[in-house]
Amino acid sequence: MDNWEDVLTAQEAGHLLGISTERVLQYARGGRLSHVRKGKQYLFSRQDVEQFKTTMQPRGRPARRDNKSCDNTRIRLE
Repeated sequence: MDNWEDVLTAQEAGHLLGISTERVLQYARGGRLSHVRKGKQYLFSRQDVEQFKTTMQPRGRPARRDNKSCDNTRIRLE
């Protein structure tokens, strides 16, 4: 992280990623998001955060399957 002009705090990185500050810190502590510690503060390169954003999985629940795509039709045997 040579260019200190493009340094983000955890809060700024969270805002850019659309996630909470705590989640950013979890990613940093877990080694998924590159960072530098300065005292108690976590600092992130804007370039690293933007690159990480492209690798993030979509949030939320998976799309719901509609019943038409399933073949649950019952056949009546007489």
